[in-house]
Formats: sequence, C-alpha cells, structure tokens
Amino acid sequence: MKAPRPLVRLAVLLSLLAVESLPGARAAEKIYEVRGAVVRPEKVSGGGHREELMKALNATRTLGVLIVQTVIRSDGTVGKVEILRPRKVPPEVGAVLRRDIESWRFKPATLDGRPVAVHYTLTLNVCPQ
Repeated sequence: MKAPRPLVRLAVLLSLLAVESLPGARAAEKIYEVRGAVVRPEKVSGGGHREELMKALNATRTLGVLIVQTVIRSDGTVGKVEILRPRKVPPEVGAVLRRDIESWRFKPATLDGRPVAVHYTLTLNVCPQ
C-alpha cells in the first residue's frame, strides 16, 4: 500500500530536520566572495599529508599547476574542496589532495570585523620530488 504524498513529504522533512540536529551537523551559512569589504582568510596550519601527497604525485607523474576551489568556513575550517584544473586528476592524487586541504586551518575571512565563510581559490604549484 502506497503512502499518500503529503505523508511522504512530511517524512522527508522530518528526516532532514533530524539530520540538522545531529551533533557535529553544521547550519548553512552564507558564503561570500573575497572582494570589497571581505578580508581574505589566512592559512595558519595544516598540510599533514605532504609525504602521502608527494608519493601519489610521483607515482602518477602529476605535475604543474592545480587550481582548487574551496569554501573556508567562518570557524576557519575547510568545507567543500573541488579540483578545477586540471580536469582529469588521477583519483589517488585527488583523494589525498582533498584530505590534505581539508586538514588546513585558516584565520577566517572577515566582513566588518566578524568572521564569515568564503569561496576561496587556491593555486598550487605541483613539483614531485
């Protein structure tokens, strides 16, 4: 027996609300662009996967410039990480690179002195050793 449509919608809504109330879940925050009065974030730590990253880069002979789009949250942690260029990065390199960048911590971007989330583009020069 099929559930009536309004009940299905209610169940979906309730499940979404339950997920948002889980410990560690983040509320959606407005994401700004770094321009105008928005002061850019500054990296303060991270990059603990360097050896693993170098191993993956050497194994796949990946080198050159990587352009990565990220979201730096208002608490200085890294949210979404998307590799823009090159379009085809070997999966093992992409996975390690994402893990590495997600471990970075930033002094958050600010707007009028208060921390805000921003889209932030990183340009990485990759030179395997």
